Amino acid sequence: MKLLRLIFETAVLLINYTLIDLALCGLAMRFRTHWLYILILAGGVWAVGKLQEDLDRLLHRRGLSIALTVASLAVFALLAFRVYGPDFG
Repeated sequence: MKLLRLIFETAVLLINYTLIDLALCGLAMRFRTHWLYILILAGGVWAVGKLQEDLDRLLHRRGLSIALTVASLAVFALLAFRVYGPDFG
């Protein structure tokens, strides 16, 4: 039961932070000519760092938390390209 709870909490963390990063990416695309762009990008970097910290605290395995953070970033990149692809050009 404890393992199932750990898997559920990890999945919720990954989904939440991926969606937060995706929303920040969309916000950054709207403000790309404004000075707030830098603050929005900094928020995205903070979210990735916070995700890695939360995963490390939850799993107590540094290597696994880093691997899951990288996988989350890969999923974010794919989703961002699908959703905001035409805006990047």
